[in-house]
Formats: sequence, structure tokens, C-alpha cells
Amino acid sequence: MSAYLIVDVRVQDADAYAEYVRRVPPLVARHGGKYLVRGGAHETLEGAWQPSRLVVLEFPNAAAARAFLDDPDYAPVKAIRHRVAKTNLTLVEGAPTAPAAPAGEENAPKAGHRPPPLAGLRHVALFAARFEATERFYTELMGMAVEWRPDADNCYLTSGCDNLALHRAASDPAVAGQRLDHIGFIAHRPEDVDGWHAFLAAAQVRILTQPKTHRDGARSFYCEDPEGTTVQVIYHPPLSDG
Repeated sequence: MSAYLIVDVRVQDADAYAEYVRRVPPLVARHGGKYLVRGGAHETLEGAWQPSRLVVLEFPNAAAARAFLDDPDYAPVKAIRHRVAKTNLTLVEGAPTAPAAPAGEENAPKAGHRPPPLAGLRHVALFAARFEATERFYTELMGMAVEWRPDADNCYLTSGCDNLALHRAASDPAVAGQRLDHIGFIAHRPEDVDGWHAFLAAAQVRILTQPKTHRDGARSFYCEDPEGTTVQVIYHPPLSDG
């Protein structure tokens, strides 16, 4: 069952709060969260409540929302908010949803029927033998931000509307003749990933992996184009829900 954080923030130092706004989205995405409302215009229609800045976050469940709030990496970011703003924060569970139809029944895509359109090619993954230098190039020079770093050999960068994955190469990719790991097409919903998997399999496309949900809430599978390039179809919350 989905859960929601409803936040009323009264900002007292806008310049300092901007740093909090910049740093928090990757941490929200790490726990499968997404923004539904982020400081938009609002109007009180009943009652005496006069909120200042409203933010609404959706998470897969209450445990994921609490994991975000308790994430050690969030602690120094949260300290910025505590220092420069007054906050009221509420966690509420969403209404239960009807169970999905069993696989193979009415929700299963029909062979030859194209699933809903993809959101474009907005994900690229690169092998990098000079991993740290490559990361500095894309962050310090190109202005991308680290969205997620699962370990010392992998990091995911974003400019806000895209996703670049860097994977440490075991050998110099130039010698191997290939720097590209794979390209990725963004799906709007997790179930669309399964729809595209069935559609491409029915079209005799070589499927490399089955659909899988990842630690950061993404869901994807890999296939090959006719030239052997690895192609990923991926639901990635920061891009798919943006």
C-alpha cells in the first residue's frame, strides 16, 4: 500500500534552503519515492490552516517512507532543513487498491500489440577504466549530480531529466573496442516494462534478462538490437515520474 509524506515547510532562509532542495531528490528516489507536489501554488478552501510551502511525497509503503527519513545519508541534509525552516510533517497511508489480475489474463499484453509509448532514450551506461576521473568530468565540468552510488565501482548521475550510469571497467575499454555498456529507454510505469518484454519477445528479439525490480525501486530488463547493442527498457522513478 502506498504511503505519503505531507510536509508544510515555513522557510526562514531561502538561500540556505536551496541547498536542501538540491540535495534531497536523489535520497527520495533511493527509497522509491517521488514528488507529487513540490511547493506549488495552493489555496485554503476550508478551515484555518494556512500552510506555507507544501510538499507531498509518495512512497511504495510506509516502511520505505520511514527508511528515507532514517537514511544516514539524509541526516546532514535534514539538518539543513531543521536549521533554516520550521516543518510540520505527516505520514499517511493511501487507500488500498484492487489486486492486479493474474499474469496471463486480461492485463497480459497481446502478441503483436505495442505497449504504451516509451518516454524516450534518456539513459546511457558507460564503462570507465579511469572511473574517478570520468566521474569528475561529468560532475565537476558537465554539472551533473550524483543520484545514487550503490558501491565504489558504480555511480548514477543526472542533470534532472536523464540518467548516466558509470561502471568501473576491469580493463581499458579503448583496448576492448567498446566504451558503451548499454542504452536505456524509459518506461512510464513498472508494468510497462513487462509489457515491452512480452512485446519484444513475441517479435523474436533476443532477450538477455527477465524483468527485475532493483534496490532503488527501478524495474527493467535487457535485450539486444540486431547489431548486438544491449538495450535496456527501464522504469526509473526520477525520470519516469517526472
